[in-house]
Amino acid sequence: MIRQTYRDSFYLRGLGFLLFCLLFPPWVLGSGDTEVDAMQKVIDQQQEEISAQRQALKAQQQQLDKQQTTLEILQFQVQTLLNEKADEGIEVARTGEVHSSGESRSEASLAIAAESAPPASDTTATDKSGADDRLHQTYLPINDHFLALDTKPLDIPDYTGFFIYSKNRTRVLRLYGSVRALAVYDNRRNFHPYDLNIPQVPYGDADVKDWNQQGTINTSKVGFQVGLLDKYTGLGEFDWKGEDGDALRIRHLYMRSNHLLIGKHWSSFNTLAFLPLSVDSHSTSAHLGVRPVQVKFIYGGGNWLYGGSLEYFQPKFEEPGSIDASASNLLPNIVGRISYVRPWGKASLAGILAANKVKRNTVEGFDRSSDTGLGLMAGIVVDLNENNLIKTHIATVDGINQNFADFGFERVDMVFNPATGEFENLRMVAGQIALEHKWTPTLTTAIGAGYMNMKNRSFQQGDAFDHGYKALVNLFYRPGGWLKGLTIGTELEFAGQTTVDGSDGDTTRISVLAYYDW
Repeated sequence: MIRQTYRDSFYLRGLGFLLFCLLFPPWVLGSGDTEVDAMQKVIDQQQEEISAQRQALKAQQQQLDKQQTTLEILQFQVQTLLNEKADEGIEVARTGEVHSSGESRSEASLAIAAESAPPASDTTATDKSGADDRLHQTYLPINDHFLALDTKPLDIPDYTGFFIYSKNRTRVLRLYGSVRALAVYDNRRNFHPYDLNIPQVPYGDADVKDWNQQGTINTSKVGFQVGLLDKYTGLGEFDWKGEDGDALRIRHLYMRSNHLLIGKHWSSFNTLAFLPLSVDSHSTSAHLGVRPVQVKFIYGGGNWLYGGSLEYFQPKFEEPGSIDASASNLLPNIVGRISYVRPWGKASLAGILAANKVKRNTVEGFDRSSDTGLGLMAGIVVDLNENNLIKTHIATVDGINQNFADFGFERVDMVFNPATGEFENLRMVAGQIALEHKWTPTLTTAIGAGYMNMKNRSFQQGDAFDHGYKALVNLFYRPGGWLKGLTIGTELEFAGQTTVDGSDGDTTRISVLAYYDW
């Protein structure tokens, strides 16, 4: 029975194997490897196609880069032609309008054009020649309308210098400078050859005629500037007007973005845009312009320009007798400015607030005197026509008199009141008016005058400054062509001051300035 069962099982296994071979012959089972190979070939073909597409895309990108470079070169050539037209007396605004404006565009027109101008591309050249806007092309739109408001008439133009651009055209290094020689002839002994300051005019017994001459090259300047497209720019500028005579001095050192500036730069409380062209860097007096370390916010919208800053400041004063005192401001000055720019000119209003504090050492320890300093300034520039500009401003400050350039060496922000034992602010009122006239595209004259008046305290000494004036007339020659950058100017100045006790004095200065901006 068992043998029969085993024989049946064997027959069944054989029959199963036969059916398996009929259903799955060896050539079918072996075809799996063939299908895998076929699939692998398909994958390889697809990878080859993808690689070919990548190569084609790379070639297309290279072609686009070449076209972009060609477009940038064409844009630069067009800008160069526009600036050449501007040098010839034809103003071509970015909006397509054409204006006649003598040698170059007015500051107001520059501000409006810059407000609406799109960013332009830089070039790969390392070069000094070319367009006036070349450096701006690296960081527009960083509010260059504010650059116009924070620029003195004889400052180095931003289109001068040697420009080094990165290979990918996103960064730029600018190296620039100005070689300047100044000679002055005075009929009184004055403080220094750089500027004629009203409170330093000899008076009383010192008011003696004594013709003398001085010369200096210390007003020469060197600087650098870096930029990253329209993201930020950094600038450092130096001259040799340090306290030790020939010492190198930092004029500007800051970083700025589209709306923020951090570093040493012109205070927002300045009158730079309202000063006439002059050899004397302090111009017709009443000039507000210091360069504190600060954090500044800037913004422009339409015809309105806004700015504000927090500025480092410590008041200056004389320590009478045996009093041991020092400035001890704990808070920065708060400054705000608003400007309105139109084709006919521009106007600005600025204010400043200072929390003046003086720490006085006493037997018991020390005490503090506090007095809030305030200041207001209003200025306007009017384009009478293409050859005539009127510039004027008026300002009053209380406890911040060192912001007037003429009083930069004086210590008259505050004065000690012996009756109260406190230091108190001194107030100044000042103003100036000037006319600039362009005789030809290369010859310009400015004539103007300024007045300054100190509101003294009744307890002040008789030799304290009370009021003074300054007037000037000049002639500047600025050739174009291959001599562009050269300036020669001569100027005649009159200045005088009167003290509290009525002592007075006056002086006359003749100046000759020659310089080349490179």
